Amino acid sequence: MSSEQQPDGEDYTDTDPETQALRIPPNQMIRQGRVPTDFQTQLISELDLGMTGKPTMGEYVIANPNDSFGSRDELLRILTAIRLAAKIVSREINKAGISTQVLGMANHTNVQGEAQTKLDVFANKLFVQCLRNRDVVCGMVSEEEEDIIEAGSHQQKKTNRYIVLMDPLDGSSNIDVNVPVGTIFSVVRRASEINHKPKIDDYLQKGRNIMAAGYVLYGSSTMLVMSTGNGVHGFTLDPSIGTLYLTHPHMRFPDSRKNACYAINE
Repeated sequence: MSSEQQPDGEDYTDTDPETQALRIPPNQMIRQGRVPTDFQTQLISELDLGMTGKPTMGEYVIANPNDSFGSRDELLRILTAIRLAAKIVSREINKAGISTQVLGMANHTNVQGEAQTKLDVFANKLFVQCLRNRDVVCGMVSEEEEDIIEAGSHQQKKTNRYIVLMDPLDGSSNIDVNVPVGTIFSVVRRASEINHKPKIDDYLQKGRNIMAAGYVLYGSSTMLVMSTGNGVHGFTLDPSIGTLYLTHPHMRFPDSRKNACYAINE
C-alpha cells in the first residue's frame, strides 16, 4: 500500500492488541510475537484475571449484538476500525507539544471552507484506511473531503452493505491551545440493493435509519461514547495497554427538574 493510504507507514489491519485478544488466547499471542513486549504482562493480567472488573468495548459489542446488522461480526469490524483509529489519533494528540507533524496548518481547506490542520489531514486518512481494511464498508463521507469516498475493490463496493459518515477530528484548531477535540461518526445500511455501486440516496438517509453512532473525546482521558440502539455507553481508554473499558454504562441526561444543564458554544 502507498504511504498515502497508510498515514504513518504502519499496517493498521492486525496491530490492535484488543482486537487480537478477542480471537486469540493471550499466551498464544505472545508466543506468536503478536503483542509488543511492553503490553505482555499487563495484557495477560487484564484478560486472564479481569483486574478492572469492567468489560472491554469488544466484549460489550459481542455480548450485546444489534439485530439490525447482518451479523455481529459486521458491527464489530466497523467499531473496531473506529476504535483503532481513535487510539492512534489519541496518541498523536498527546504528542502535540513535541511533534512538528501534529501542530500547525496544512495549507488546505475542507468542504466548508475551513482551514485544515495537519492533524485534520492525518486523522482523515487514518480513519479512511482503518475502515477500508475491515472490508465491510462500501463507502464513506468525511467532512474533510468534498467527494464520496469509495471503499474496497470494485466487487466489494457493490456487495458491502454499510456506510460510515464522520468528522474525523472536530475542533482541531483547539489542538494548538491544549483544548479537547473529538471524532464524530455514524453508521447506516445502504438503502439500495447490493451487487450495484451505492447510490447518492444511500448516503443521504434520515436520522432514524442510523444503526450506530457516537463520538470520541480526546481530553484529560480518551473516551468513546456510542449507541448501537440499546442505550448510550461510554468507554474510557487505558493508555498503558491500549484497551477501552466500559466505564459509563447507560448514560442519560440528568433530570432537568433537579439539575440545570447548560451548553455554551461559539
